[in-house]
Amino acid sequence: KELFQHHYWLSDLYISEHVDPPDWIAWFDADVVIHTPRVEELLMPHGLPVMFARRTQHYSMETMSLGLDWVGEFMDTFPQLVRPAHLQHFREFVQASFGGSNFLASYYAWRVAIEEAALLHGKSYGYLSAGECPQSSFPVFLYHFHHDEFTWALEDAASFGLPLQDTCLSFRVASHVSSWKKQVRRGNMSAPMYAQRARRLMQLGERNSGTLRVALLSANFDPTATWSQSGSVHCLGRE
Repeated sequence: KELFQHHYWLSDLYISEHVDPPDWIAWFDADVVIHTPRVEELLMPHGLPVMFARRTQHYSMETMSLGLDWVGEFMDTFPQLVRPAHLQHFREFVQASFGGSNFLASYYAWRVAIEEAALLHGKSYGYLSAGECPQSSFPVFLYHFHHDEFTWALEDAASFGLPLQDTCLSFRVASHVSSWKKQVRRGNMSAPMYAQRARRLMQLGERNSGTLRVALLSANFDPTATWSQSGSVHCLGRE
């Protein structure tokens, strides 16, 4: 049974119970591995965090149920940086959209709307119902309401009419190795082997290995899924 993931939307409130709110909050998954020591330089070029997306529809019902146009799959983006003010704005937006007495009541109403939309239009592959993924839906909200506070790297999106400046390559600082995690769950890989592979991946940036190119240009450390050159022809003038 899937667990509700509303705690992501409340992360700024949890943090403020213990310390002053930070400028940025970093969202991670447990199966994310940082592969370069140049995190700050690559993660925040010109002081604006990079948001990556591909043209792979996976959790699109979430954003469309909020009345927002889907622009890409953002599970490619790790770590995902958000401001406390962004989270507060999102909670207000959800509550205004669904009219609940508080955010959680509105959140549950949103989940019902997602389930209904999935029955009518489509669901996430591999799930009994529409998948729940804050890391996918929140960046779409940020794209529409806080666009200029981020650097956008939307792969293969120029041909779909999105602004050209949002569709150019940036380097990744981390790999989302969910395929390794799934192999461990299925018994096809041991936990020690998973840990060993992760350590090797962490060392790529320090060793300046040729394999680092795969990590910098793909979301999941997949040599068959690096950034599409055909989708970036208009970006060749970039440094």
